[in-house]
Amino acid sequence: TLLAEGCIEVALGMAEQDLAGRFGRPDPPGFSIVGMGKLGGMELGYGSDLDLLFVYRDDGQTTGPERVSHPEYFSKLADRITKFLTSITQEGAAYRVDARLRPGGQKGEVALSLRGFEGYLARQADLWERQAYIKARPVAGDPAVGEGFLTLTRRFVYDAPEPPDLAERILAMRQRIETERVGTGNKATHVKLGSGGILEIEFLVQYLQLRHGRTHAAVRTPSTLEALSALGASALLPAPDAATLERSYRFLRRVETRLRIVADLSVNTLPSAPRCG
Repeated sequence: TLLAEGCIEVALGMAEQDLAGRFGRPDPPGFSIVGMGKLGGMELGYGSDLDLLFVYRDDGQTTGPERVSHPEYFSKLADRITKFLTSITQEGAAYRVDARLRPGGQKGEVALSLRGFEGYLARQADLWERQAYIKARPVAGDPAVGEGFLTLTRRFVYDAPEPPDLAERILAMRQRIETERVGTGNKATHVKLGSGGILEIEFLVQYLQLRHGRTHAAVRTPSTLEALSALGASALLPAPDAATLERSYRFLRRVETRLRIVADLSVNTLPSAPRCG
């Protein structure tokens, strides 16, 4: 994860330099790259994607020979950063980047202002996004913009009223993911999404974080393992259960990593038969 953060910071600097001659600098300045998913949780493994959000301080325009609005400039900046990270060279590509967790998904603006994010979270965001934003963590760019973004997301995740059917809705999402992306044949062998897999533990932890995060600040962490430890220490989860889930999570992540190293692909399914010879 630290290596990825270093690469993202370098890609940001290169992208800004590339655009400076034509567009100048944004006025007012302020841009942050936010890690989500495994990147946000400091949990990157072999072959992990980088889930990224791009956020800027406020609307304005650039100062260069060709002046453009901030939405246009920061969209170009985000695209350039992504290309640096994903371009295939003689040495291969650095990372795969996934920006679909942004408001509107693939159809949404690539970069949004803090005010734009605030409006979206207040009026349109769904429960699954509350789960997703638990993992939000600034990884590069302006620290003040990153902290401003975290203030918005913490309020959205932890201060919103708890739906009376929170457990049922999260369970339904979990079952839908398993049905749509795993099917019936691989439920027992899909390490990440199958029954008893990595996502099972993560959804349980996120449910407890949403339920208790308002009154127990210690569980407000993007890290699954840190959250398990905090839940056990706060007696929100029986300590033996927290310890068992931690061991299971570490074991499943090791299995996932070794599958990916052997296959040199982002795979998550156990082979149907042992390799012979």
